[in-house]
Amino acid sequence: MSHRNQPPAVYWAQGHEKLYLTFEIEDFKVDHIALEGKDFFVSGTTSDGSVHSFTLWLYADCREVMDKDSKTEFAEFTIKKGEDRWWPQLEEHSAKFPWVKVDFHRYVYGVEGSSAEYDSQVYYRSSLDTDHYSSGPDAIPERR
Repeated sequence: MSHRNQPPAVYWAQGHEKLYLTFEIEDFKVDHIALEGKDFFVSGTTSDGSVHSFTLWLYADCREVMDKDSKTEFAEFTIKKGEDRWWPQLEEHSAKFPWVKVDFHRYVYGVEGSSAEYDSQVYYRSSLDTDHYSSGPDAIPERR
């Protein structure tokens, strides 16, 4: 069994009240989740026996991990924010890490209106036409 310190790709999106996180690790079985204020910790193993553990120091306090989806290809989490507001970034510090990326497939567009309206409008795009180049949200390529 090997232990990996290199973090996986982390895709994040948000609604007014919720945070959506996807950790790009195939066949990841979550063994432990901890959320204390701004600190979010996850550890688990993959089918080949590799152990992964990582911590995110989130931008603001969160209340609870509302959902953990293990039925998908990667580990996905929905987290209830402590305050209903938009965050300018995922983590508390402004450093940019190459493994942290905006999840444009789940990004909730817009900043006006009720938070319930925006939290229910999580956009999933199953596929994009990569032969057609344009500006706007449809120009975003699928993640690999």
